[in-house]
Amino acid sequence: MNTVSFLCLLLALGLGLRVAMIYANARGISDERRMEYERHNYVVQQDPNNAGSYARLAEMLYEDKRVDEAIAAWRRAVYLMPQGPFTTRWKRDLKRALEDQATIARGEKPLEQKDVRICPRCEAIVPNAITICPNCGETLHLSFANTIAQTDVAKSWLKETLAVCAVLFIAGIIFSALPMEVKGTLIISATLVIGYFIIRAIGGNT
Repeated sequence: MNTVSFLCLLLALGLGLRVAMIYANARGISDERRMEYERHNYVVQQDPNNAGSYARLAEMLYEDKRVDEAIAAWRRAVYLMPQGPFTTRWKRDLKRALEDQATIARGEKPLEQKDVRICPRCEAIVPNAITICPNCGETLHLSFANTIAQTDVAKSWLKETLAVCAVLFIAGIIFSALPMEVKGTLIISATLVIGYFIIRAIGGNT
């Protein structure tokens, strides 16, 4: 096996592993999130005075772009706990949701979570494009590293990429030392496994 074939094999293995990891993570996160939503929804039905569950439901509704429902849930949480360790954050989130509601009513698109940051002094929500907080005048600094660090998706992809690189490096060393017969068997096995996950991923999205 020449160098080009070996690199193509590593690339195929990497892409297959990437697809498998994304599929597994997506299914796991989706199922876990659905169960959490059902759990908190059940809690507020049984205990209408549970502010924490209302707040968590509001967060999940807001993530799903169900802004009106999220506002109602945050208002309920703040009403039930007007003073508490998390009330300030709930009020801040409620304020942002109300701003999004007004933005949508004007026919405009609201800012995504990754496009804003929190002022360290007054905890106001400020777009990334603004370097001075309009609420308190605090100078805001956001480096490239901090931009990446505050984005959960970016952190997740970085971890997955590092894992793939490590696996490919180790696999390349081991694979290059194997006999040709074993290499052929591994190629066939890897192709079957990758094909299986790709088919499952396509089937799950249809």
